[in-house]
Amino acid sequence: MKISYDPTTDSAYIKLSDKKYKLTKKISNDILIDYDSKNNPLGIEILSVKNNI
Repeated sequence: MKISYDPTTDSAYIKLSDKKYKLTKKISNDILIDYDSKNNPLGIEILSVKNNI
């Protein structure tokens, strides 16, 4: 697992796997989850981090 934060966009990404990306599902306006072809989560993107954590 790798966590990165971009202060210019106030967004964070939690990388769970290096598998090949298939699609992204929007969980809320500020949280998106990337999945592989078997519907396993690959990463979580959090927008507006300062408001959500």
